[in-house]
Amino acid sequence: MNIFRLAGDTTNLASILVLLLKIHTIKSCAEAVAILPLLVLLQTTRNIGNLTGQYVFLLSTY
Repeated sequence: MNIFRLAGDTTNLASILVLLLKIHTIKSCAEAVAILPLLVLLQTTRNIGNLTGQYVFLLSTY
C-alpha cells in the first residue's frame, strides 16, 4: 500500500472523528447540515476522496 494514500486515509478518518466529537460536545449539528450538500455534489462527480477529507477537517477546526 502506498504510504501517502495511507496517510491521507488516516487524516480523513481523523478529521471525521474530530467533526463528530465537536458536534457531540457542542450539541449542534450546524456543521453537519452545512456539509451535506457538498458531499452530495462531490459524490456525483466522483471526486469525493481527498477534497471531502480536507473540507471536513477545515469545518471541524472552525
